Amino acid sequence: RNNSASLYTKYIFNICARNVEIKYFPGVNNIIADTLSRLCLVENVSDDEDEEQYVNAVASLEGEDNIVEELFDALHIGTNHACLGSVKQAVLVRLKSMMMSPTQINNVMKKFCRKLLDCEICLKNNDIVRKKPESEVITYPFQQVEMDITKIEDRYVLGIVDKFSKFKIYELLCRMTGDAILKAFKKSVMFRYRLPKMVKTDCAMSFTKGKFAKHLKENHVIHNTAIPYEHYTNQVVERSFRQLQLAIRKANANKTSGWKEEFQKVVLEMNLIPGEDGFTPYDILHRFTPRKAFDNKFDLNHHHGSNIAVHAREILNKIKNEPTKVVLKSAFNKRQGKLSSRNKIVKKVLSDDIMGSQVSCDTGNGNEDSNIFKLRILDKKSM
Repeated sequence: RNNSASLYTKYIFNICARNVEIKYFPGVNNIIADTLSRLCLVENVSDDEDEEQYVNAVASLEGEDNIVEELFDALHIGTNHACLGSVKQAVLVRLKSMMMSPTQINNVMKKFCRKLLDCEICLKNNDIVRKKPESEVITYPFQQVEMDITKIEDRYVLGIVDKFSKFKIYELLCRMTGDAILKAFKKSVMFRYRLPKMVKTDCAMSFTKGKFAKHLKENHVIHNTAIPYEHYTNQVVERSFRQLQLAIRKANANKTSGWKEEFQKVVLEMNLIPGEDGFTPYDILHRFTPRKAFDNKFDLNHHHGSNIAVHAREILNKIKNEPTKVVLKSAFNKRQGKLSSRNKIVKKVLSDDIMGSQVSCDTGNGNEDSNIFKLRILDKKSM
């Protein structure tokens, strides 16, 4: 009831949780309960006993502070200022060996963590951890492209990768200048797929200054750069370069012709490699699979004009931004909790994006530690 005392609120909620009906009576109609509630049951405590309890409490706090100081000197300073993750288990073992209660262990751990975070030597010498920026969900081809330049033998190679479809474009350059990059960018991207919304490049001067950077600014294209000497900040195009160099080495092993003559053929074959969802970058971008001599020889039919590959990639991009781990604080099985969470995410996405298609989900190869999540989407025509 609204006018109930706050002291009894928690008891009322606990009683209501058991589906018990509560009836309120005025005090004059409930004489026994009203009389008992007015009785003072607090016993008189002497001043000496009160002072003794206060002294014991202060002594307990001082004892915890002494324990924290000893643990800090032995397990942090004594281990060359190791981080909390390295010494946490050792601290817990020490505290449990002292027969401390769980409440005391929690209090000591809080004080220990606070003291470790305030360590002056660690604050002055530890590297600042870079916070990973939140990535935007990519929903259509050429919304964001990543660019970089590598060198193969005596030629520069400009790499452009569409982050949605993973479609790769490579152009051979004689010079690594802003004019050459802008010319190749217009030819390969602008005049074929129009302007992207965002471009992520290396931090080289040819990207950040000159005509190329000016052209992006004039066309209101968001230009982000990678961190210098940190390849993982531009990892999509870096992986594509490793894949390109491997393909060129294999092409050179045939010794039928130079790799420059076979360059565009190698690039085409790279774009025909299926991704984790079973679709190739060429399928997603162009909505069909190129025919080969083998297809013409046996008169194989290809499915054209299907958007199912685009929908599948959209779903995977949304799922990748969801948490990959669910921590349950109940008695449920952790693995079941993770799978049920992922299935809820898939059902929500499918209800919004794909209607009338059959969808099956698979979570790895049966291992409990597997984090592989596969999504197979079958078009109605293929069922």
